[in-house]
Amino acid sequence: MSVDARKVRPEKIRQIGMQISKLHVESAGVGETKGPTRFAADVGIEFDLSLPDLEVRVGILIHAATKGKGKSNAPALATIEVGFLYRVENLKELCDLDGSGGLVMHGGLATALASITYSTTRGILLDKFKHTAFEAFVLPVVDPARLLAAKQA
Repeated sequence: MSVDARKVRPEKIRQIGMQISKLHVESAGVGETKGPTRFAADVGIEFDLSLPDLEVRVGILIHAATKGKGKSNAPALATIEVGFLYRVENLKELCDLDGSGGLVMHGGLATALASITYSTTRGILLDKFKHTAFEAFVLPVVDPARLLAAKQA
């Protein structure tokens, strides 16, 4: 198969579904974190491919915490889990079987889907974290390849 056939073509990717399966914020209350607040966040990403349906499900899980800024100095905690469903018209050309019968994505597909998922989730968080201790929280800009490398480590 030519290298060009394994190239991600953005026009062949469509987001066909999105669901927030978990959204939980624990904090002592709004207004307790006035002023600049520091945050820590862990991000995980998972893929599930369905070659016959030309679909890829991408799940993203984020755990975030404030860094001791409230009256009690206890951190506020947040967890959000979002699932995205993408249809990739050329998925069969971008995947191969690995030695254990699993599928391996090529041509930057995993990176492209991770990037779309991460960026879309950033916007969701800006909306869902309004009026909470996390309203100033913005997912940082990251190299999606690093997200994938962390997943494989």
